[in-house]
Amino acid sequence: MGFILIGLLVLGTHGYESMYGYLVIYFLLMFSILGLAYLDWGAKDIFLVELGLYHNTNKILAFSWGVIFLSIAGIPPLSGFFSKWLMIVLLADNGYLLTILVALLVSAIGAGYYLRVVKINYFQKQSSYMI
Repeated sequence: MGFILIGLLVLGTHGYESMYGYLVIYFLLMFSILGLAYLDWGAKDIFLVELGLYHNTNKILAFSWGVIFLSIAGIPPLSGFFSKWLMIVLLADNGYLLTILVALLVSAIGAGYYLRVVKINYFQKQSSYMI
């Protein structure tokens, strides 16, 4: 949400264009997550830790989960990186240096949460949950 507000901070066509570009990429990624969740789990209740070592059972869906969450985290060369990069460049062009630092810090903290899904998907052993 903060990156969307950056587009409103910089009033003008460049701010609105960057904001809409970020929104389009973000919504596509969110719909991808919802689609993968529907394909993977259907109607049953499942927890995030149930993705543990998921790449052993279904490599294509595990790869899809990984790419989507790496993109949301802003890892280059994926689409999430470019959407965040456009917002940072927009701030730099308009002289909002402190806001750039805050945006980078918050983005790095958020990336830790998104990278956790990739870690669970590829490196964590099977869940010990009893369903």
